[in-house]
This record gives sequence, structure tokens and C-alpha cells, in this order.
Amino acid sequence: MAMFKKQIRFTGKHAEIMQKYCKDKGGDQEIKFTVSNNSGLNKDIYIFENRIDIYLIGGMIGVLEKRKAEIDRSTSTYATIMVEIIDKYRNHLNRLYQHMILAEDSELDPDTRIKKAFKVQMSDEESEIEQKNLEDYVRGGLEIIDEIFCECKTYEDICNCMFELTERYQLSNNDD
Repeated sequence: MAMFKKQIRFTGKHAEIMQKYCKDKGGDQEIKFTVSNNSGLNKDIYIFENRIDIYLIGGMIGVLEKRKAEIDRSTSTYATIMVEIIDKYRNHLNRLYQHMILAEDSELDPDTRIKKAFKVQMSDEESEIEQKNLEDYVRGGLEIIDEIFCECKTYEDICNCMFELTERYQLSNNDD
């Protein structure tokens, strides 16, 4: 696939979400996520180690929830994922793309979707369109992540939200 050859840059509220919840901020602006610890002291914390992690998880959540979001340029905040990181995570990014194609509601029949998902070569124009489509889902997933964690004020709140997140997206349900 010819996708993921350039750096990925998010702007506005989506960059703010990435910066707020990641240890690795990836921009000039620093947005902190502060909660109270068990002793009542405020602490700056993070949920994701780096931007590629929140990108991948946000993308999967966006695809699962079928939620897309448009590019936001309401603030000058930005967050960038460098090419070196993209190269390191290319297999994960390609799998996320394949999952998006297979999960999308589409007029394409299942065989055509499978062929599209596992197509070896794409034109530069086609790969740019597909990557923009995927990033719409990533932005939608970032918004969901923020909706889950934005009201957290304590470590306990964070734990409860992490539990909610894992429960919501677990692979199987033992109640079956």
C-alpha cells in the first residue's frame, strides 16, 4: 500500500485531545490533564504514551462506532506524528485501514471490499483519499475518547473510565 508516507498532522480540538491525553505532546503548545490523586493533590497525568497510540486507538474506536469528524481549525494547536514513527507502526496502520474498509457500510459487495482492503498497490491519489477517510474516523474516535475522560477529576474517575472503555470494546462478552 502507498499509504502513510508523510507525517500526520492534526489541528484544532483534535490536536488538543492528542496533547491532553498523551505523554508525548508533539506540538509547541502543552495542554495538561490534571486530576487529584488519593491525597487530594493535583497531578498532571496522561493516558497514552504517545500520539501514535491515541491515533490507532482513536481510529479503531471511530471505525467501531462509525463516527467521523471533520478537520477542525478552530485553534492554532497542532499535533504531528513524524514519518519515522509512522514507518515503525506501518503494519498497525495498514491493519487499521483494512479494518475500516471491511467494517464500513458500503454499497460494495463483500468480495470487492476484501479485495480493496488487501490491495497491494494504490495510486498516490487513491491512497491520499483513503488516508483522509481513515483520519475522519480517527478524529471521531478522538472525540469519543475525550467524551469518556473529559469529566475526570480524580484517579478513581480515571480508573472508572478506563474500565468503561475496556468493557465497551472488549472482544467477547462472557454473558453469551
